[in-house]
Amino acid sequence: MKNGQKALEKCGDSDEEGRIALEAALDMYQQYFKEAQVKPQESEAADGYFRIAEHLGVSYYKEKSIKLATPLLKEAAEYGRNRAKVFYVDWLLRNRKYVPETPGYLKDMLESALQDEEVTKREDERIKALLEMGRIYEEGVTVDKSFPDAFRYYMEAAQAGNPKAQACVGQFYLYGDGVKKDAKEAFVWNEKAAAAGEEKAIRNLAVAYDFGSGTHKDAEKAVHWYKELLKLAGNDRFAMYRIAYCLADPEMEFRRKFSEDNIREAVSYAEQALAEGEKKADYIIGYYHTLPLDNGPDYNKAVAHFSKAANHGEDKAKRWLSKFVKNGSGSYTLR
Repeated sequence: MKNGQKALEKCGDSDEEGRIALEAALDMYQQYFKEAQVKPQESEAADGYFRIAEHLGVSYYKEKSIKLATPLLKEAAEYGRNRAKVFYVDWLLRNRKYVPETPGYLKDMLESALQDEEVTKREDERIKALLEMGRIYEEGVTVDKSFPDAFRYYMEAAQAGNPKAQACVGQFYLYGDGVKKDAKEAFVWNEKAAAAGEEKAIRNLAVAYDFGSGTHKDAEKAVHWYKELLKLAGNDRFAMYRIAYCLADPEMEFRRKFSEDNIREAVSYAEQALAEGEKKADYIIGYYHTLPLDNGPDYNKAVAHFSKAANHGEDKAKRWLSKFVKNGSGSYTLR
């Protein structure tokens, strides 16, 4: 057993150094418990065993060797090892069917972990625990939902520079969850998180520039961030439609200089959005047919597309329809 303790002391936090010695020590402990017919937690060697189980469990989990990690983390966490608790809670949040119904089960484990120097001196593990506490309160997992508590934990992690937490803080400010609604604060935090590649923040930042929420309207920046969103989210029909809208600027909201290249790119994105089921995108194609491009305008086609968009709730298309009148030959002209 002394060999196991020596290996643990030498191993430190390295994933590789001393791994073989620790695994051998773990096997020795388990063989001893079997031969002595005693449970690990009831043995005088319990502390040493669970320290090694925790260390290996955390190392395996960080390497995504989840099947190896989970049983070690579970028994070490239940014994009271606080680093193990952080990662075991993370696993439970990903596998909800295994979460015990005991009130406060996850919260209690994380609270003790956040008071342990072995956790707090490791910034990545402290941040993980803060994020998990935020999620527990946000979703009400073994606790009553509490957005103020969730915000408090997310904010602590966000202030430490964690992008995921910054995105959560931005979202909470945006909708006023657990904190006073503040579009400008939401923009500040979403901008930080978006720069680090957080999908939720990227979406919110694109929308902020698109609709002028917490900042000025800026079509170019909105398009940039919607395109970044598409890199992460794939065929996001809302992003495709809003790219098309910002490029075409049919209502002159962004006061952009007319560009044939922008209009054609807008139509391309509108067609992609339609293919993904965004029916309002017909509005952009209708607008394209009002322009003197590619043998246009073609008001009959414009009315057909505006009508489809209007039928799916695009009010701007309804206003465009009011500008047309049918002549004696059955074709449409502008009033």
